[in-house]
Amino acid sequence: MGVETVEASCERVCEVLGQYPLDIPFTALYLQESEQRFPCVAQSAGIPEGMLPAVLTDSDSPWPLQQVLRNDSGFELTDLPRHGISIPAGPWPEPVHRAMILP
Repeated sequence: MGVETVEASCERVCEVLGQYPLDIPFTALYLQESEQRFPCVAQSAGIPEGMLPAVLTDSDSPWPLQQVLRNDSGFELTDLPRHGISIPAGPWPEPVHRAMILP
């Protein structure tokens, strides 16, 4: 199944990853267009709507996106609840405790 736009690609990626909640309890894809100052959520899976910020700014986000972009490498954010992030862990009762942030 081919896709024609970046947005459609993001939607398809989340559809596929969303089929594996035991391995990947949530997915969030953010895009930053050249005219935008900060990345905006393009698509997500496994997360109730409104749980993640629609826009990732430098100052109000516990997600170290700028560090990831600056270093052009992934970062594992651990102990999410301590950072004020509570994301349901699919079929498990406790929330997600760590996440990978990839450029």
